[in-house]
Amino acid sequence: MTPTVLVPQWRITFPYTVTPIQHVWHMFCNVTASADPSGYDVVARSGGSNAGVSTVITRWWNQIKGAYKPSDASLGNAHLDHLVSGSWQVVWYEANLVVANGGSPCELNWESVISGYSTGHVKDRFYFKEGIIGGLSKATDWAGVVAQGIGVVIGSLYAVGGVPGATDPYWWRMMRDGQYAGAWISSVISPNKRLRRKRGVY
Repeated sequence: MTPTVLVPQWRITFPYTVTPIQHVWHMFCNVTASADPSGYDVVARSGGSNAGVSTVITRWWNQIKGAYKPSDASLGNAHLDHLVSGSWQVVWYEANLVVANGGSPCELNWESVISGYSTGHVKDRFYFKEGIIGGLSKATDWAGVVAQGIGVVIGSLYAVGGVPGATDPYWWRMMRDGQYAGAWISSVISPNKRLRRKRGVY
């Protein structure tokens, strides 16, 4: 299958570490110049309002901080990146003050693969790695993802379970095709073989 051509020229990168492995979430977006400390606002879809890059970053960290135990994980300094001549260049770094505060151990070597579609009907997958998540399971409804422990994540990304907050990724995160989030399909929690190999677990 031919990969979808990447349309967005901007993204926000969220780095985090689950000892000792580093992970990142990349969220594509469009931006416009503003008085935000970053110098930019993310551009919202219809029905939403543009919001400062620094604001949406803090919102995401606060949403997921409870999914990671501080003794197992740390949240890094997110940054705004611009694609220039085929290379991603950092435009602005935040100084992150949000820390993980989950009470249970992280599920090392496990991940949730969150699947959905853009409004342009292009498949999307979002990987939520090594958080405080349930065991082997597949959820296709709101009750199921709440049981998995990632309801807040899917609600924020796909507006499942209620209206998302004004600065949630649902309003500004773009897919590779330059469209916003459409329908959520499922969340599948399972072991990640690559992470197991990195930790020497066979």
